[in-house]
Amino acid sequence: MFTPNDDTQATEMTRPETIENTILELVNRRAAGSTICPSEVARALTGDDWRDLMSSVTDAAWRLEASGLVIILKRGRPVSRNSSRGPVRIGLPRKVGGTNTVCK
Repeated sequence: MFTPNDDTQATEMTRPETIENTILELVNRRAAGSTICPSEVARALTGDDWRDLMSSVTDAAWRLEASGLVIILKRGRPVSRNSSRGPVRIGLPRKVGGTNTVCK
């Protein structure tokens, strides 16, 4: 039976799919209209070493945003990757008539 060591487990936690799934899991746990901070995702995956994972988390969030699964907000307003600088929040798109919408 295979038992992962710390290195194997760390590699699994930094896989893009794992990061994306963690983002979706955390954002879906929140109340409608609530958001998460990318650092919450990094902390959930790596604990005390979360800062090293931040760029991977934000990259994953932007991929999910491009797929329409999440929205990226700054000061409560949707932002694009090109115009975003500094801290952002991740939320679920609002559903209107059964479809996801983002007010930009």
